[in-house]
Amino acid sequence: MWPNTPHAVLTIENSVFKGGHYNATSTIKDTFYGLIHGLVAGRYISNTDHGPSRFVLRQMLAFYHAALVLGKVERDGRSLSPTYSMLSNYCPEKAWAHVPDVLTVDGRIELITLCSFGVLCNVLDFDTYRFPGQHRDENLSAKKREKHVVHDYNAMTLRDRVHCMRTRALALDLVCWLDWKYEGLDWMELFGRTVGQHCAALYAYKAKAEAQDIEGAPHCTLKAIKTQLAGISHVEGLLQRSINRAIEDVLDKADTEDESLSIDNIWDNATLSEKDQDGGYDSSYLMVIYMIITDTRVTRSC
Repeated sequence: MWPNTPHAVLTIENSVFKGGHYNATSTIKDTFYGLIHGLVAGRYISNTDHGPSRFVLRQMLAFYHAALVLGKVERDGRSLSPTYSMLSNYCPEKAWAHVPDVLTVDGRIELITLCSFGVLCNVLDFDTYRFPGQHRDENLSAKKREKHVVHDYNAMTLRDRVHCMRTRALALDLVCWLDWKYEGLDWMELFGRTVGQHCAALYAYKAKAEAQDIEGAPHCTLKAIKTQLAGISHVEGLLQRSINRAIEDVLDKADTEDESLSIDNIWDNATLSEKDQDGGYDSSYLMVIYMIITDTRVTRSC
């Protein structure tokens, strides 16, 4: 079944079910949209928060980065390092088939959508909005509330938090590599618009849900989402400015019905070509920088 699809299970007698979900490269957009629906509408539309799927998506982004930027996957599947993908345990010769083709419109939209998820993985995690040990209907004391709001001290484990930091670094580095590799698109500017549009749509959607008393993830309020969106990247950086500008545009509108998650209108059918480069792409220094600037809050949450 396609992701982000309304569905129900009907049985004619008492039953016990065990099921799972697949995350496919070709349906990343709808998987991403489904995660946003789950965060905003919660148990109103689903019986679970799909926590493991967010980890799998982070791993998929790491695989794409390994294949495209680091060159760990040959087109015939050779040289696949077990460090980067579970595919090596099953069918490494088919690994490249899972890598998006950025020369096609659909391919780059799927890849950029996953990169946007990588930047927003903290925002979309239910535990971001919950204090450690906090129950669904529990109100925090003034001291705990201060730690949660001022220092962003939340229920995410340190391991998950650092994993999200690395995922954001990989996402940003992947976009930098695309800008280094291909000409025909202004990758950085368009990626800023993409993330900004996703953030604006999320904000507008949450505002609409609160107006209708639809509860999403526990303790996830419009104010909390706005705080998270304001701290995604360096305050003076291009990405954060794009996000802030997109949200300000939403606030200036009387009607947010037209806010869409779709980014198809941003990534037009441009003809890409490889740039002439002297030497290979070196992302080592970028990774260190991104690890520092993409989550300044982690040092305060430990």
